[in-house]
Amino acid sequence: MAKSSAAYVRNISIVPTLERSRQDPIHQVEKSVADEHGAISFPFRIDDILLRLEIDEVITAEERAAGEDFREQFNRAQFVGLRAMDWSRPMVSGGRAPEFGNRVELARDRVNKALLLVGGRTSLAGSCLWAVLGWGDRLCVWCREYNLAHPGATVTRYRAKKILVGALRLMAQAREGRERKMRIHSFRNEEPEAAHAEG
Repeated sequence: MAKSSAAYVRNISIVPTLERSRQDPIHQVEKSVADEHGAISFPFRIDDILLRLEIDEVITAEERAAGEDFREQFNRAQFVGLRAMDWSRPMVSGGRAPEFGNRVELARDRVNKALLLVGGRTSLAGSCLWAVLGWGDRLCVWCREYNLAHPGATVTRYRAKKILVGALRLMAQAREGRERKMRIHSFRNEEPEAAHAEG
């Protein structure tokens, strides 16, 4: 009896507060996921900007995927440095050994390539990607901070949305080009083997 009641308690959803839902649109996910105890749950999720743009049919699924890939690479690249110290790393000459491995360096390289594609880190599109998709700032917050940092700049929310959509479009096209190149390369590698098999 106690076991079933404990499982029931874990399945109860905690509804976000009214104050939290005023900051960002929040919805409950349709597909169930396992919680930390393995029980079925239907958690709440913030409607991020990529999801909203896709729902409004402003961007395609490919453009959203490109944006999510940028966000994932940004997080993997560890650009946001607010973390607790990892005491498991060995001491090297009085300090901790650097923890950046190949995975982090590869992610940083991918983020930098994406930023170069849209004009660099300091361009409007690069700054927008860095702040909105990387740090998770809201578009209106990035507009305000960009205008404060650049006297004379008048980036409105409408213009910022266009900048973000344009950057997502460029990244999606580059991603599609890379995938096409890989398909052609794999096809060319298979071609001689097929010809050899026929001969």
